[in-house]
Amino acid sequence: MGQADARASKFDARTRQFDARTGQADARTSKFDVRTGQFDARMGQADVRASKFDARTRRFDARVGEADARTRKFEARTAEFDARAREFFDGRAARFDARAEGLGRGRRSERARSGRRSESRRPARAASRHQAPPRPGPKA
Repeated sequence: MGQADARASKFDARTRQFDARTGQADARTSKFDVRTGQFDARMGQADVRASKFDARTRRFDARVGEADARTRKFEARTAEFDARAREFFDGRAARFDARAEGLGRGRRSERARSGRRSESRRPARAASRHQAPPRPGPKA
């Protein structure tokens, strides 16, 4: 039975080598699994950061859009104000020009002929009406 024992011991040795190699492979596999888990965790964190960044970017874009809308509203109001001011001052200028033309035609002479005094020759009113009343207290 020497041959059978030799074969059995050879088989046992090979089995032990196989088991050792399998153990090493299992150790490598578990190391790989640990690293894969760490990588997956990091990727998850990166995904969380990316989604946070995307949310902030969307909020920023929304705020920029609101600011643009406010700017457009302000520009529209400014243009409207400018148009109204232009219209108002153009009207005043036209009235002023019309008055100046009317004065240049000799209205004063018409008034002088009718015996009415011109408005610039009205008697001056007492200056005390336009001054503030004296303040009580010792005079300096």
